[in-house]
Amino acid sequence: MERTKIIFCAAASLKDDEGMHDLECYVNADNNIFISIGKETPAEGPGFTVLDRATAIKFVKHLKREIAKMEVENG
Repeated sequence: MERTKIIFCAAASLKDDEGMHDLECYVNADNNIFISIGKETPAEGPGFTVLDRATAIKFVKHLKREIAKMEVENG
């Protein structure tokens, strides 16, 4: 299996006091999709979730539907 991580940067319009929050996504050692969002802080640690294959597929389908709504509203 290829060992890669993909990091998406937040939209430029979503700046906060601590800087930009990124989304990081990769397959972990347990063969699940690991997704972290935000910047790690000493007090809180990073926000993250882990999805199995079936849940990841559902998430992608839902995300595609939401993107389609954006295109209709902005088109």
